Amino acid sequence: MSQDFSRKNLRGRSFKGQDLTGANFSYADIRGADFSNAILRGANFSYAKAGLQHHWAIFLVIVSFLLARVSGLTSAIASAWIYYVLINVPTAIGLILLAVFFVSSIRKGLEAAIWAVAVAAIVGIAMAVTGTATLPVAVGLPGAVVLFVSGTVLAALALAGAVVASAAYAGVATLIAALLATLVYAGIKVGAVASLFVLLGGYIGWQASVGEPKFALIRKIATAFAATGGTSFRCADLTDANFTQATLKCTKFIGANLTRTLFYKAKKMLFARVGKSILEPVSIRTLLVTGNGQYKSYVGVNLRGANLIGADLRGANLKGSNISEATFQEANLEMANLALTEAIGTDFSSAQITGACIEAWNIESNTNLDNVDCRFIYLLESPKAGTDDRERRPSSGEFAPGDFTKLFQAVLTNIDLIFRNGVDWKAFIPAFQQMQVENEDTELTIQSIENKGDGVVVVRVNVPPDSNKEKIHREFTKYYELGIKAIEEKYQAKLESKDQQIILYRQQLILQNSQMERILDVLAKPAVNVPVNESEVKAIAERQTAVNLVVLTLASGDLEKGFPSVIAQIWTGSDRLPIQGVGKLPPAPNISVLYEKWQSIYHRLELSYRIKKQKNQISNISKIEIYQIAEELEDLLNKWLNSEGFGVIDRMLREKFNRSDEIQFIIQSDNINVRRLPWHLWDFIKSYRKAEIALSSPFYDRTLKTAVTRNRIRILSILGYDRGIDVDRDKQLLGQLDAETALIITPSRQQLDAELWSEEGWDIICFSGHTSSEMDGSTGYIYINDTDKLSIPDLKNALQTAIARGLQIAIFNSCDGLGLANQLAQLHIPQIIVFREPVPDRVAQEFLKNFLTAFASGKSFYLAVREARERLQSLENHFPCASWLPVICQNPAEVPPTWRSLQNP
Repeated sequence: MSQDFSRKNLRGRSFKGQDLTGANFSYADIRGADFSNAILRGANFSYAKAGLQHHWAIFLVIVSFLLARVSGLTSAIASAWIYYVLINVPTAIGLILLAVFFVSSIRKGLEAAIWAVAVAAIVGIAMAVTGTATLPVAVGLPGAVVLFVSGTVLAALALAGAVVASAAYAGVATLIAALLATLVYAGIKVGAVASLFVLLGGYIGWQASVGEPKFALIRKIATAFAATGGTSFRCADLTDANFTQATLKCTKFIGANLTRTLFYKAKKMLFARVGKSILEPVSIRTLLVTGNGQYKSYVGVNLRGANLIGADLRGANLKGSNISEATFQEANLEMANLALTEAIGTDFSSAQITGACIEAWNIESNTNLDNVDCRFIYLLESPKAGTDDRERRPSSGEFAPGDFTKLFQAVLTNIDLIFRNGVDWKAFIPAFQQMQVENEDTELTIQSIENKGDGVVVVRVNVPPDSNKEKIHREFTKYYELGIKAIEEKYQAKLESKDQQIILYRQQLILQNSQMERILDVLAKPAVNVPVNESEVKAIAERQTAVNLVVLTLASGDLEKGFPSVIAQIWTGSDRLPIQGVGKLPPAPNISVLYEKWQSIYHRLELSYRIKKQKNQISNISKIEIYQIAEELEDLLNKWLNSEGFGVIDRMLREKFNRSDEIQFIIQSDNINVRRLPWHLWDFIKSYRKAEIALSSPFYDRTLKTAVTRNRIRILSILGYDRGIDVDRDKQLLGQLDAETALIITPSRQQLDAELWSEEGWDIICFSGHTSSEMDGSTGYIYINDTDKLSIPDLKNALQTAIARGLQIAIFNSCDGLGLANQLAQLHIPQIIVFREPVPDRVAQEFLKNFLTAFASGKSFYLAVREARERLQSLENHFPCASWLPVICQNPAEVPPTWRSLQNP
């Protein structure tokens, strides 16, 4: 029968090593009690009062007062030393060092004190060696600094210790005692400087006592000091114990088993001595006490055995964290990121996890998923490349009650053997058979073989729920790798050139896998007629052009990991077939970081953008700062493009082209960070004055055109949402061109549709007004009037008809158009001009004027864009980086038009 100690006075009692399973200590006074090594599984300590007994608290406050006096004495000695002994130039140096220590301690933490001491010591030794100061001065300078630092640290410990041991008023009294001691020992004149450092120590001690992370070391020392004589749960088994609303100041949990221990609304937890337990990070302690982790980051933390019953973790990022044996009963985990979490033995019963990401989480048969409330989940943290697909489950609709639990309980009996470069079945079969022999008491059967695309094959093996899946997976991997090695060695022995044979073998393996993948695909999928897009395959080969074309493809990879394969295809003159070079680019994560910094400052500049201004937009940002970052970004970009792996492509380009050659240069990638880079800053483009950059999706096609006869170039000008924008200038400019121009101002959706469906078709569409894009660049919107905001899919049918009837160029003389370009590219529109970032009104108008003037004068499309873009540099005193903004988005299957070709189609 459980023992009942509720509401009893147990101060100073020893329960050391006792079995108190299920005991009731609610509302009990357990200050100074010793529960070391006790078994307290399921014990109830709710509302109990732990910590120090009164006599211990008084004793520790007295010790704090003594420390305060020592602090005052130390600071006084240091001040007197400087004032009376070191009155010379080195004294000034010492005072400077002390000032640096003072400021750094406040801003950077206690580590600055250590550096200050080190610097002072080095300076003193240097002066002694060089003879710039006498030996007493050389020794005295670092000595004074050491004393000041020591006094400050002692004052911090004294105040923090008093606060932890007693209360805030004790800390204030301790600080006053330190100040009085300083003035008594040093006097008013000398003690002024010393008092500053005592006050600094008081500030540090106070900040440590309220949980400031940079003073965590002081708090830990003060807590260890104050916990002497406090309630001790050292090495106790507190599994499933309940400390709800208990007072835990000066309580020791060092070495205790805290599996599923409940600390909800526990008081003074910041002053508990927790050792290396999961309670060590203040953020985790706060989470366990408050139960509120909504939208907070707990990436990679240790939450093993944490009790988070009913916690609010909506949108929390728990990626890579260890939540094994923890309990999330009735917790709200909606939209939380559980990717890569270890959740073995975790209790999710009755939790809400709708919208959570569970990519590669590790669960076992002892993971409790009973009564989980889930309408849908995501299997991927980030969308697949070029899509917004995060593998939602179910793919459409919602889980019926209980479906989620049934689905993932079935997963618990599976092992997924994942092959990322295809399966060598000659190695697979003996490895699987050997695994069956090694686990003869375990029934292992192949449940399914799935082709995931890109050479990835998943073989799903069914195992009993209680089997050691990690051991089985490890054994199979070992035997499979040995099989692969044996096969390679066999082929190596057959030929004199082992390198050639390995290459041949790997080519055969790729062919074998592609055949197996086709077989798996046929077996796994229902019969569906999938048309082959032959026009897309032929498009680039059929492209007729008399100018030079370079297509640079950055396929798999990103700036974080690098691009292991960069392909350059080069068409010179009227060549129908290209020459090709292959290079690579190293990881360059700093480029992304620096671009985001540039982008952040640019967005906060107070300019008249053609975009709806966000609330609380910051103004008066230094333009000098954005120019500095722009220069750094240019340098970093060119260092990346001058890397050794990319050199083969750079050399090929410079060998093939003269500097006077006109070159259409297409960067082909679906990575938004690559598409946002200022490629025009590349040294190659700056050296070749007739080269211009365009962006392209890796997937493109040529739309079948309908024969439409037009006597003049037809331009549709859409003057959209115009609040705060001078669209009259755009209107005047278009009216000056030798073209048939139709103007529609703030049209309704029906009016816009009707114009796009025009039987005569359009050569150029120009939109002037507000646009915006999603942060990932996937979707863009245009504001056509005060109320209507449209995406490209909203106009899909009308735009496809316009393209079929001859639309060649779409100009979005507006803001932030990469999202629009991404969607227009899916419709295979030939040429698009957008602005990569928010564009000031004047910049947009100047670009449109200069581009149309140059284009109508006979310059090629690419040269007209480059000229108009570079002429924006004259505005950069008022509009920083204006020449970065315009960008071409090209369909490589289409030939860029000239003004003359539009006049005579």
